[in-house]
Order: sequence, then C-alpha cells, then structure tokens
Amino acid sequence: MSTIEMISLLGIIAGLAIFVIMSIKGFQLVITAWVAAIAVILTSGQPIMEMITETWANGFVGFIRGYFLIMAPLSST
Repeated sequence: MSTIEMISLLGIIAGLAIFVIMSIKGFQLVITAWVAAIAVILTSGQPIMEMITETWANGFVGFIRGYFLIMAPLSST
C-alpha cells in the first residue's frame, strides 16, 4: 500500500470519527456531513471544488429528494 493510499485511508477513518463525534455532540447533520466530507476530500488528493460541487452536492440533493416527505414538518400552526 502506497503512502497516498494510507493517507487517504486515514482520511476516511478521520471523516467517520468526525461524523460520529459531531453527531453525538448534537451538531446538525448537514453541517456534520459537510465537515466530514471536507476531511475526506482534503486527504484524498482529489480536486476540492469538483468533489464538493459534483460528488457531495449531487449525493446530498439525491438524499433530500428521496426522503423529502419524511423530513417535511408534519405539524400545523
């Protein structure tokens, strides 16, 4: 395993740890996912803006589109 692959693997583990710790501390999941994704992107060696705008944003929008009714507020005021 090369050095770049090791750094990338450590970035994935760090991103997962960041996600878990921030979730336990009560941060919003959108912010938590974004911070964890940035940690993984920075250690992967991929272009940062391309990964955020094309990969992460498309995945996030797909998740929101698929689970919109579950996340929509059901209470009436």
